[in-house]
Amino acid sequence: MEKIARVIENLPNGNLLAKCWNEEQKEKWHQQRKWNILIAKAWREEHNLIKGDGLDIALKNKEIDKLEKEGI
Repeated sequence: MEKIARVIENLPNGNLLAKCWNEEQKEKWHQQRKWNILIAKAWREEHNLIKGDGLDIALKNKEIDKLEKEGI
């Protein structure tokens, strides 16, 4: 389960960032990476038998609210 979380949080990979040609593409890469880190956190919480619903915990996270406001 941890390997899956690591894969999720490392997407998109750094090679793609190196291929970004402009600032808009780089910003989208960073926004997607932030989102995937939060998804990986929810995955870990859900599958590590932490009490509570991992997805619910992640959705209550203020970072997700911020990302939603940014249009992700």
